[in-house]
Amino acid sequence: MKPSVRHAERRAGKLPSATPAGASHFWKIAAVSTLVLLILAAGYFLLRSRPVFLVQADYAAAWEKLLREDPRAPGWRIVTYDPREGPPSSRGLRGYRISPDRERRAPSDRTASTGSAEPVPVTIPRRGLSRDPAPPDGVLPLAVDPWMVFRRHSGPPPSRVFLEKGGSGGVVLLPGGEPEALRAWAAQELQNRPGAFPAEPGPWLERAGLLARDGRFQPGALTARWDDVLSRLLGPGVSWLYAPLSRVQTLSGDRTSLLEADPFPPREGWNEFGLQARILWAVPLGEGTPRGFTASAARWLRDPATQTRLGAILDWAPAHRDARASNPLARAAQEAWLESTYVWEAPEYVHID
Repeated sequence: MKPSVRHAERRAGKLPSATPAGASHFWKIAAVSTLVLLILAAGYFLLRSRPVFLVQADYAAAWEKLLREDPRAPGWRIVTYDPREGPPSSRGLRGYRISPDRERRAPSDRTASTGSAEPVPVTIPRRGLSRDPAPPDGVLPLAVDPWMVFRRHSGPPPSRVFLEKGGSGGVVLLPGGEPEALRAWAAQELQNRPGAFPAEPGPWLERAGLLARDGRFQPGALTARWDDVLSRLLGPGVSWLYAPLSRVQTLSGDRTSLLEADPFPPREGWNEFGLQARILWAVPLGEGTPRGFTASAARWLRDPATQTRLGAILDWAPAHRDARASNPLARAAQEAWLESTYVWEAPEYVHID
């Protein structure tokens, strides 16, 4: 009788395998599968979209300058978009969208049935913005461009009655050839209570059309442009100009040093103070609580030093109360922002149906 193979292996000094052949094959497959999963996971983390700043094209140069000059800034790439081409797609992107349009509204394609090319402002009152440094939705105000009443140091602050009716002792300046100025004045006059504006377009168009013709403004107000009224503001005599901070900041420093800025006076009896302003927002892309690199970027965006530099680059006022304004006019605008109980914007305009 032939000896068994097992006995032969023992005589030859070989020990039998403790693992059945089928089990060894299983572990080899498991090891290979684990390796494949690790490779796929590494590829996902390497190839997935890195955080970006999705920046509205009008602000791309300023944002590039901010990132370039601040060594603490996130090393994210900038992706620009043109809002006139519709709201940008942020699918698959992480990071922040930088824009004065918080809601990412699509541009209107409606046309005016009356043939008028003048658009009607969409006012958006917001409350408590300057008092909530960490809003629950993660959207951060970075810088503000408020409308203020500008005057020379030698002139007194205007009263609400004077701005609405005019009078002797000074002149109220209006660039009637600038639609944004007509809309801003109309917004002040059409509020029937704090932060409440007409929803229908008729009152807006009627008020804007009559403003430059009602006699309270300077001669030639109907066709005046920003350069005209800025030159008049710096000339002799007492005058007042309702304008956005950024518009007056285009003047040289030695000329802005001659000016002071005040908020547009509220109506008598109102216990709230409103401010029209353009706001530059940082809107989180994606969903959920910011984590990792995104959370670090949020801290950088909220930092007063970041907003100090951004305000100076834009010639706006920084939104953070601890940030430093670039000059006295910007500081007055920042204080008005911080003291306001509500803010309204006109970031987009629609035509009449």
